[in-house]
Amino acid sequence: MSSPHTRHDIAALDVEALSDAALQELIGHALKSYAARREEGVQIHPFASEQLNATEIIMVATDLLEAGELELVDLSIWRGLGIKPSAGGAHAQ
Repeated sequence: MSSPHTRHDIAALDVEALSDAALQELIGHALKSYAARREEGVQIHPFASEQLNATEIIMVATDLLEAGELELVDLSIWRGLGIKPSAGGAHAQ
C-alpha cells in the first residue's frame, strides 16, 4: 500500500509545525484509516517497530484510552472476547 509518492508526501510533512488542532485532526484521520483496514482484515502494525520507544507507546496508549473515556478493564474485556478483524469487515471469534 505504500508507494514512493506516499513516502515522499509523508517525509515532506512538517509535523512539528502543525498546530495542536491540526495534529489532532491528522491523528484522528490516521487512526480511522488504520481501524478501517484492520476491520477489513488487513494485518498491519500501527507503526514500524523502530519508530516509537516503549515510553512513547505507553504514553500514546494511555492518552487514547483517556480520550475515548475507556479504562484498562474495557481493553481487557475486548481482548477477552476474542474478537478479531476478519476479511470483509465481519468480526470472527
